[in-house]
This record gives sequence, structure tokens and C-alpha cells, in this order.
Amino acid sequence: MPHGHCILWEPGILYPIVISDLLIFLSYISIPVGLITFLKKREDIDKETKIVFVLFILFILACGVTHLISAINYWYSEYTIEMVFKIITAIVSVLTAIILFKLVPILLKIPSPYEHQKVINKLSELNKNLEENVKERTKVIENQNNILHTILEGHQGAVVKYHPIFNDSNELIDFSNSVVFGEPHIEAGLNSEEELITNSIITSFPEVMENGHFERAKKAYEQSKTLTIDPEYNPKLNRYYRVIYYRKPHMDSLFVYFTDVTEREVSKSEAIATSKLVSLGELAGGIAHEINTPLQIIKGNTRRFERVLRKLDSQENQAAEEAIKTINETVNNIFLIVENLKRLSRGSIEDKNHYNPVQIIERILSLFNKRLENNSVEIKNNFNDVENNTSILINEISFFQIVSNIISNAIDALEETEAKKLEINFFQSDNYNIVEIANNGPKISDEIKDKIFDPLFTTKEVGRGTGLGLSLSKRLAQDMGADLVLTQDSMVRFQLKFKRQSDEDIIC
Repeated sequence: MPHGHCILWEPGILYPIVISDLLIFLSYISIPVGLITFLKKREDIDKETKIVFVLFILFILACGVTHLISAINYWYSEYTIEMVFKIITAIVSVLTAIILFKLVPILLKIPSPYEHQKVINKLSELNKNLEENVKERTKVIENQNNILHTILEGHQGAVVKYHPIFNDSNELIDFSNSVVFGEPHIEAGLNSEEELITNSIITSFPEVMENGHFERAKKAYEQSKTLTIDPEYNPKLNRYYRVIYYRKPHMDSLFVYFTDVTEREVSKSEAIATSKLVSLGELAGGIAHEINTPLQIIKGNTRRFERVLRKLDSQENQAAEEAIKTINETVNNIFLIVENLKRLSRGSIEDKNHYNPVQIIERILSLFNKRLENNSVEIKNNFNDVENNTSILINEISFFQIVSNIISNAIDALEETEAKKLEINFFQSDNYNIVEIANNGPKISDEIKDKIFDPLFTTKEVGRGTGLGLSLSKRLAQDMGADLVLTQDSMVRFQLKFKRQSDEDIIC
């Protein structure tokens, strides 16, 4: 039996008490676990309430330990430890009670379940009325949005909102922007809409100062008027846009409508270029006719001069004969140029016939002889293996224009090259007849390789290139049923490829 206690010395009384103390201890130990979990999940509980919770947890733990020690002390005399824990329990209990009493006024302000339910019912009624109002308003907004979307979908472009920025003197110095409709970042050549949105269009897009875009936007905002620029060219993107600047009086922002009209402008430029080509052919016929007559006179008089020289015996005869030879060569070159002009004047950009490509290329080279000579360009070709009766189905004017454009571009590209080389080849590969023009000038980088045939794209300085030569050449090639492609190895090679559909496509 235990010592220090008098429980009638009955085991039937002792053991239920001991078991009860142990169960109370285990229960007290488990309760804090739930309270701690509650505190972790309720981050909104204030600091004072958390202190009450902590003291309560300590109080429960201390009570639980005292019950455990009481059970132990039936057999062991650890009364000092029991005293210490009871003192701790007493202190924690008093502190918890004091703080709890301080919180009583706050707790009294908490509404009763009845009052709480009354507020909930009132809120439910207000919410129901609000939902009905929202539904009615939503229908109106949806109808307005449908009308707005119909209008915007008919706009082939994008709408950007410009928000003005003023300095201390109330002077408009910049705009920030936001997207209203469309995908203007794609039209601006950007990867995402975030790259377009900015707090300063001048800082993010300095070209707006160079091309006058900012000044036009400023004018439209300050004067509350509509400005339309069509087309507005962006040299950075090589694109044309129709830009409308719009602001109503008393509006605090400016709307800018962007529409890409590059395709329209390219079609217009190509139509002009084509008409110029036709006009050039007509002009060539007239020039050829006018030049032929004086050339015949020069050639006839040169022959008479030669006959006179043969009768004279003079040391100066040799120099005179060389001069006559030079005159004859020059006249023959002019005759060749005139003949080329006459051939062009007789053709049409829609007619296709069988021609020997080598003969046309040689006529084209005759027009570039002086330019090639002045630029010290070495010409190489493999025409020796091509038979005289070899022919392909082409449009002579288009073929002439394509090859001329490529040769002209090649000469420009060779300007900074020391040993300038130009190769012109004609050969067959698989099912194609291929005219290849290659030069050893600078390689075309991978960054612009895919853009080389894009309309308006040019690597030349401003004033030297329009960006239409290669794009027009590719279109002319496609109109003939051919294709113009770029390949590179040790040289830059442009290949004009004609697919042979039947035996009539090549006659040897």
C-alpha cells in the first residue's frame, strides 16, 4: 500500500483514483496539440488572443503534470516536484484569469447568435437585390460590349490608349500607354504585350521622336482633333501603317489606331515598278529607233575614213587605224545595247516563249560591261557546255529584269571585297533547269536570311535601295512558274529554278 495517504487502505479505492489521474494527464497532454494546430491555421488571430491561448496551453499542461505526479506519489514521495508544478499551475492560472478578464469587454461586444443571424438575413436580402441590379446592368453592358466588339472586329489593326504625362509647368512631355484592342505588339515586331506597355513611349521607343509620331500625338491631344497619317513608314520595322490619332474634348487620354498597310503599299509599289518596266520597254523602242540612224552614219563615215587611210602612206596611219578600231568597237557595243532595248520593247510581261537563257544573259552582261570593268569584277561562267539550241520556257522581260537585279545587287555587294568574283552558271539538277548567279561578297547572316525576299527589306543605305528589287524578282519568277532561292557556301548564290513539267520545257 502507498504511504503518506489515508484512503482507508483500500485497493478498490486507490486504483480507480490512480487510473483517473493518468487518464486526466493524457487528456490534458492531447488538448494542447489541437490548440496549437488551430493557432497555426488561424493566422488572423491577434497577438493578445494568442497570448491567452499560450497561457491556457501552459495551464493545461501544468495541470496534467500535477495529476501525473499525484499518481506517482501514491508510491513515491516526490512531493517537492508536485509542489513546484502546483505553484507553476497556480501562477499560470492567475495570469490567464487576469488577461481573460481584460478581454471580457471585447468579448461582450461580440454579437449574439440571434443578432448575428439577423445581420446575415439583412445581408442576404441586400445581396439578392444587388444580384438583380447586377443582372440588369450586366445585360446592358453585354449589349454595349457586343456592339463595341462588332465595331472593333471590323477594324483591321489595333487600338492603343495614350495617357499624357505633364511636367511641373503643365507641359505635355510624354505618354504612357495601354492596349485597348488587338495585338499591337505583333505589329510592332515585339514578342509580348508586356514589351509594348510602357510608362514612357519616348524612352522605350525613341524612334517616335525621329519619325514625328510623338509630335503628331501631342498635337492631336492638345488640339482635341483627329489626325490621320496614311501611310506612316516605320524604318525600324520596314512596315507601313495607317495611323489615326483621336481625342474628344474633355477626354483625359488619346486613342491611337494602328493598321498595317504594308501589303497594300507593296502591291502599289510593285504595280508602279511593273508599269515602269513596261514604260521602259516602250521608251527603249523609241530610243533604239532614234539612236540607230546616227550610228549608221558614224559607221558609214568610219568605213570611208578607213579607205582613205589605206591610200595614204604615213607613220600616223597606225594610230589612226587604232582610233578607228576603237570607234568601231564602241559603235558595235552601242548597236548591241540598242538591239537589247529593241528586244525588250517588243515583249510583254505576260508572254512566255522558249528562249536560250545563255543568249539573254550574255546580252544582259553587255549592259553591265562598263560597270563590271570599273569595279574590277572578274566574270566566270560555265556556258561552254550549253548547246546553242538549249531553251527554256520563260518570259523574256521578267527573266531580263530578275537577272539584271541580281547582277546589280552582286556588284554593290562586292564593293568592299578585294578579289571580286561573279559566277553565272546554267545547269540541270533533278527536275529543274537552274540559272545561278554567285558572288564572293559578304555572306548574308542567318538573322536576315529569311527576310531577304521580304518587300521593303534592304541592307543598303538610305537612298541606295528601295527593298523592292528581290521581292519583285521573286514575284516575277513565281509568275513564270519558277522560283528564286538563296543558298550559301563559299559564295552567295541566287538560283532561278525552272521546273521541267514535260520534254517541251527543255529542247536540246
